[in-house]
Amino acid sequence: MLYQTLLIMILFIYPSQNNFKYNKKNKIKLRVMQSEYSQKNYSLYKAITTGNTSGLSKKFKDKIQSYGLIHLMTPSGLHLATLVGLFRSFPLIRAIILVLLFIFINHFDGYDSMTRVIIFQLISYKVKKYTFALTIFISIIIGHYQSSALSFTYSFLFWGTILIFKNNPIKMLFFLNYSMYFMNGITGSFASPLSIIVNPSMSFITTLFFPVLVLNNFLPYQLQPSSLINLFFDIWFSIFEYIQRIDLLDSLYFSPFFLIIFLVVLENRSHKWLFIILFTYTSTSPYKKPSSYLPKNLISLNDLGEKKKVRNNKHYYQYGNCIVDDLRFYCKKNAPQ
Repeated sequence: MLYQTLLIMILFIYPSQNNFKYNKKNKIKLRVMQSEYSQKNYSLYKAITTGNTSGLSKKFKDKIQSYGLIHLMTPSGLHLATLVGLFRSFPLIRAIILVLLFIFINHFDGYDSMTRVIIFQLISYKVKKYTFALTIFISIIIGHYQSSALSFTYSFLFWGTILIFKNNPIKMLFFLNYSMYFMNGITGSFASPLSIIVNPSMSFITTLFFPVLVLNNFLPYQLQPSSLINLFFDIWFSIFEYIQRIDLLDSLYFSPFFLIIFLVVLENRSHKWLFIILFTYTSTSPYKKPSSYLPKNLISLNDLGEKKKVRNNKHYYQYGNCIVDDLRFYCKKNAPQ
């Protein structure tokens, strides 16, 4: 019941595609000798530690997203837990580090996810109940939803999923993947069926080594273990490339409509929940289908490249050699000019 309620809230807070707000982000600089790393190793290093994915190709990022690994490129709770976990036995030092980190990252843009986790950690020192709700409330108050509604929605869903199923690791793993498929369906993205295995495996490998990647930034250049870090990324890419070679399954588009029906049947077979969630889903209509499902030569009447023309008192739209005319759509080599 809690998870169904979470999905309903996600459908309500998910921004319409016309309300996304993308800002140019001022990212943290990676303080290492770039010449010591190969281009792909440096680009992935920078993405994992600072969230700056500018050096990664679109093909690679699409593949990462299909396996549900895009969260590795967004500094958040997973990254923070590996750092502060080193000081678990020293709560005062841990609290000081969290406060200093909060002050530091607020000088940059695009780190709302990590800020939310820091707030959660600090609140939990004194408040044991409703910590998640208080964190979400404070996050909204300080403008996280306004600055990046999509990031806020992702955090809300995945964080809520972890808290709901924290006492059952198997269920947590299943529903984290379900949540990923659900969000991919809403945003019109594809997902690999193998993500249920690849996601936790690659996340574990990356998280395990993350403290080394961060602490390396604070060492003098002469003492930085560049060879070790290069070796880690060489192994990381070797594993990832091997996964792609053996992955014979195509990435799929998981329809939110069918995912909701599957969830209700799986959980409690309650017609009440089926009605409530489907009503919310159809009322909010937040998602769009992947563009690759549409014909590549489809004319969009909102495209700046479209030309509205008149011939023999008849109106038609033309885009290159393709024409929409009286509900007909056709492309040919010698379309009228």
